[in-house]
Amino acid sequence: MHSLLAHHSSWDPLFFTTHFIDGLHSEIKVAVMLHRPKDLDTAVALAELQEEAVEMVRQEQESQVTARGLTSMARAGRFSARPSLPVTVASSSNGLKGAPTSPGTPAPDGRRSPDSARIAIGVPSVDDKLKTLRAYRRARGLCFTCGERWGQGHTCAATVPLHVVEELVGMLTVPASPESAASQDNSEEEDLCLLSTAATSGTESPRAFRMLGTLQGKSLLMLVDSGSSHSFINSEIAKDWPEVQAMSKPLRVRVADGAVTVCNTEVPGCEYHIQGHVFQSTLKLFPLRSYDMILGMDWLESRGLMNIDWGAKSMIFQHQGQFIQLQGVSADAHKCPSISTVQLQLLQAQEAVFALVQLCSVKPEGDSSSIPAVVQELLAEFSELFEEPRGLPPHRSFDHAIDLLPGAIPVNIRPYRYSPAQKDEIEAQVADMLAQGIIQISRSPFSS
Repeated sequence: MHSLLAHHSSWDPLFFTTHFIDGLHSEIKVAVMLHRPKDLDTAVALAELQEEAVEMVRQEQESQVTARGLTSMARAGRFSARPSLPVTVASSSNGLKGAPTSPGTPAPDGRRSPDSARIAIGVPSVDDKLKTLRAYRRARGLCFTCGERWGQGHTCAATVPLHVVEELVGMLTVPASPESAASQDNSEEEDLCLLSTAATSGTESPRAFRMLGTLQGKSLLMLVDSGSSHSFINSEIAKDWPEVQAMSKPLRVRVADGAVTVCNTEVPGCEYHIQGHVFQSTLKLFPLRSYDMILGMDWLESRGLMNIDWGAKSMIFQHQGQFIQLQGVSADAHKCPSISTVQLQLLQAQEAVFALVQLCSVKPEGDSSSIPAVVQELLAEFSELFEEPRGLPPHRSFDHAIDLLPGAIPVNIRPYRYSPAQKDEIEAQVADMLAQGIIQISRSPFSS
């Protein structure tokens, strides 16, 4: 480390400490990180102590295994090539009691015990951590109880320091096994629905597939969305339907912004029409802002093999024994055809009008406030007072100055960044003051 620092003094010593700790074995790394060493020498000393403690524990365990194995073989009157540790089991599924099992052998019901799972993944036990802590405190001359410096006549304080509590919490905390974490993640994903950005925001992308359909005589705007896991219907439309049922197990819905809400109602076997064809789906009730219905991945998977033309907004698939073609709709923002009052009333009767907006051209009006004549005469009389200043002010009888302290040196700071808007404004003001002669170009190596 010192050889490298001689060539590159800008490197942080903590860089070598963290890289050294990352290269240690897991059983040594945990104990070293528990003490948060601030330099490389302390980290090396802690690693050596932990390595010695682990080796002592391993030798002690091997001696215990050998002694117990020889004892069991002597009682049985025979020798085996590999001794095992007999463990008495209270009961089993086949009614046998006292069946010996070893730590590496699965339980009778096929499940692994917590101890065997921790041994398999190499997680140190609480006893190992306690022995490591005692070895570290013995080497440092610290009290086993309070962690403070041990000496003649030492008395533990009434209050425990915070770092001692953190050490105990770190030792007694048993990490969750990967199997339990994976099972928990799988259970959470099972009841989680997804709703894409297009379904929530209503933005029209080139690949958005929208269709018009009817449900109970009402025209609906539907979105075929592969980013949504289930099919949804706007809760404002179906909240008063008698077909709405409460779900036996509520589902959580995660929208595009990361928020998670609960969906607990649905319409099973809801029948709707799309371009003359009848479909049935189970629709979840959810407050949709831009669409009336979302046809998600469950609807697409039920259709089977299909041919989709995203450019022409067309899809072909087999439905009820025959191939059908559904044509999507796309908004043309370049055209805005006018409609009559009768057409508007018909659209309103079909509840196909989302909003009615009237656009009117507005001409900017001039400033209505006029300056009174008395004020104008006053401004004209003292016009030199209201002119923009040019250059430095004239010399007065007393010129102001900022006196520095004796021995003061210029401030040297590193360059810092501005936002583009602030940078443009600063450059404009500096250029204006340079043109007026208020400031001059600085050639000093310092920034003050």
